[in-house]
Amino acid sequence: MAAGSRRPPLEYAAVLVGANILADSQAENVDVQLRDVVLEATSRIPSFSGYRRYMLDSGLVFDCYRDSWRGLDFACLAHEGVRMEFVRAFLEAFRNLMDKNHSTVEVEAAGPFGLQGTFGDEICELLATYNRPDADRVQAIQEKVDALRGDLVEAMDRLLLRGDVIQTLQDRSQLLNDTAVQFRTQAHAVRRRIRWRRLACPIAAVVIGLLLITVGLWTACGLTFEHC
Repeated sequence: MAAGSRRPPLEYAAVLVGANILADSQAENVDVQLRDVVLEATSRIPSFSGYRRYMLDSGLVFDCYRDSWRGLDFACLAHEGVRMEFVRAFLEAFRNLMDKNHSTVEVEAAGPFGLQGTFGDEICELLATYNRPDADRVQAIQEKVDALRGDLVEAMDRLLLRGDVIQTLQDRSQLLNDTAVQFRTQAHAVRRRIRWRRLACPIAAVVIGLLLITVGLWTACGLTFEHC
């Protein structure tokens, strides 16, 4: 590395199938051949799926995302001190770039360095983008923005949930109020029926008594009361 030159955060990236490199690129200002380092690191790591990070004796960190479904390893060498979130963001962009520009058939048909002519330049451009002096700071800001967006979405979800709960309570309160009104109406009707039933017996007795008296008088005195 030339004196006074800035050491890039991400020094090397490659996509592999097993022990075969399909395409790779090394960052500028890196004068050490890193291809063999990645091949050796890849051969030593155990079987896994997803993202892994390993510290190497050379002072570098080896980050790898293994796509078990396609049988691909997306590997990156970065120097110590580079945030893991930054490298993972690079590997995610690396994978998306592969998926966007190279079909599964093309990848499966490629032999060792079979994609170097096209994908190698794309990896180089991606490394240059992530190795800009402000790239990590921009990525960190983006992560904070994403975290804030997530918090806002969660807060909105809680507010909506709280609103649903309040609406449910209001609906239940209205239902209870309607039920209470209906109960009072039915209670008044029952009380009225009970009062009429209580009054019906004395009234009926009075009417029957009057009828009996009238019939007795008619029997004794005649219908016109001429015999009384």
